[in-house]
Amino acid sequence: MQAQQAAYEAALAEERRIRQENEQKQAAEMAQMYNYIRGLSVQMGNPIPAMQFPMAPPPTTPLVSILKTLQFFLKY
Repeated sequence: MQAQQAAYEAALAEERRIRQENEQKQAAEMAQMYNYIRGLSVQMGNPIPAMQFPMAPPPTTPLVSILKTLQFFLKY
């Protein structure tokens, strides 16, 4: 039972790490697109002001995981 709990917690930690990695990747892509558009606006003579992108808030709904379902079925 402890091994299942440890595996479940490790899987949740991995899922959390992957989600954070994806959020960071999306933020970097947004910043890159903004900088590209800003560069175009400067070339066209209508510069737009620099802007800091706020980090996206964490999801308000709890993370639903297949691992939770699997853990339920492994109990029985």
